[in-house]
Amino acid sequence: MHNSGRSGHKYLPETLGSGAAFLDFDGDGWLDVLLVNGKDWTSRGPRYAGSPSTPAGRLHAARLRSNSGGMPMAIHKVIEVLSQSEKGWEDAAQRAVKDASKSVRHIKSIYVKNMEGVVRNDTIVEFRINANITFELEG
Repeated sequence: MHNSGRSGHKYLPETLGSGAAFLDFDGDGWLDVLLVNGKDWTSRGPRYAGSPSTPAGRLHAARLRSNSGGMPMAIHKVIEVLSQSEKGWEDAAQRAVKDASKSVRHIKSIYVKNMEGVVRNDTIVEFRINANITFELEG
């Protein structure tokens, strides 16, 4: 249901109202839709038609819907990490994920951007990586 949020004072956000945007948010080649609703600007409570008892704290002013069945889309964040190992690049990647999991949850992927080796006496003694780790934000 649409809520204009008007209070009668003609605040600028009141005149703009709700809206929608079509964009390829997740880069999958399909358009996703962002729906933005109005919100009350006064303390008089929610004015959604058909649901006058809905608590104001439970109303959503904006919702991003993906093309995958209309479920809310997950938001992901990417961090850049450096890691090294004496065993190999795969072990360095495993260490990167293990170390990152100490401070972030819901890790989804790792993308190794660069690999480097430290050589001593014609032997690689340290395997280093520079990687992006993607994790899903809660909420």
